[in-house]
Amino acid sequence: MSPRTLLAAVAALAVFGLVLFFTRQRPRSPEDEVKALIVRAQESVEKRDLSGFSDTLAERFQGSGGAATKAELKQLLMGVPFRYREPIAIMNVRLSVTVLGPEAATFSGTFVTAQDKAGEGAMDRLEIEGRAEKTSDGWQIVSASWTR
Repeated sequence: MSPRTLLAAVAALAVFGLVLFFTRQRPRSPEDEVKALIVRAQESVEKRDLSGFSDTLAERFQGSGGAATKAELKQLLMGVPFRYREPIAIMNVRLSVTVLGPEAATFSGTFVTAQDKAGEGAMDRLEIEGRAEKTSDGWQIVSASWTR
């Protein structure tokens, strides 16, 4: 093998190594994972994907606002397509996560919903506080309370 070929092979391996180094997945922090969980829940409600939203909740979920359990919250959300026939946009105005340990975190956020009701814009604001825990299925919301 000529020195030129050997140099080209070494250069190609170096470039390959750099590409692998910069494109590999970095482990996400618990804070980032909980934020991603909340975003998944938000997007599921926006898309009216009850199954996707339900997956973000732990079986032992405890809530407020007329929906104390996971089943009651799912029932409440089943009425969303009938109550809001127009598409709903949900904007995450503020979201903060406090990690309590490797398997527990609290979160709070302000969410604004917007929709076009018969040509007139309608907006609502929700303040949400809750707790998420890491389970065998990944991070899930175990409790939440909300006010308008």
